[in-house]
Amino acid sequence: MTSKQFFVLAILFMLSWGSLCWAQPDEGKEGVSVTTEQSNEPVQTKTLGQLSEQELEDLLWMVEEERLAHDVYVKLGSKWPLRMYDNISSAEKVHIASLSNLLKNYGVDVSSLGNQSGMFTHSEIQGLYSELVERGEKTLEDAIAVGLLIEEMDIADLSKRIKRTDKKDIKQVYQFLQMGSRNHLRAFSRQAAFRNVEYVPQHLSQKEFDDIVRGSHERGRPGRGRRGF
Repeated sequence: MTSKQFFVLAILFMLSWGSLCWAQPDEGKEGVSVTTEQSNEPVQTKTLGQLSEQELEDLLWMVEEERLAHDVYVKLGSKWPLRMYDNISSAEKVHIASLSNLLKNYGVDVSSLGNQSGMFTHSEIQGLYSELVERGEKTLEDAIAVGLLIEEMDIADLSKRIKRTDKKDIKQVYQFLQMGSRNHLRAFSRQAAFRNVEYVPQHLSQKEFDDIVRGSHERGRPGRGRRGF
């Protein structure tokens, strides 16, 4: 088994275990079912090779986008009594660790990546964080809409980045993050329906959005007993 094959299997094991945790139903404060995802220790493996400039840029961006989701949910979870924010913010930690490990395995020093809550390297993400927190703190309905926006943005951005790499390990990690985001989108959508929150997708088409939220909770890995791929 090559080191690259070992890395892919290790990442799949970590994320598959996390997916099993996501599948456990958890009741929100209003009796609306939400999903649970638990953090796992990051996998440590050897350097795999070289990233193109585009691949490196994409991975660094996605680390910050996942941090954006985590930090916004932590902030909103401190204001609104929905356990969903705690559950999904924990899930984002797994996503961040998965991307960071991927960068490490390509020899990228991730120590310079920001880890201070609410602080980001990319000015666009910094501005978006401030905007989403301000909006989400107005009302619980606004907070739910913010969650929908973050998750559909994540799904759309990952789709773009999957098309921009030919590396199987990167694609697989991106696909697992997408699976998590689809599950999170469904959780926020259930809360939106329960509270009569109207939402118009901004990053996905209406059909893409509807197809996801109408789908079943996903688990597993590509090609092995999972839905959605």
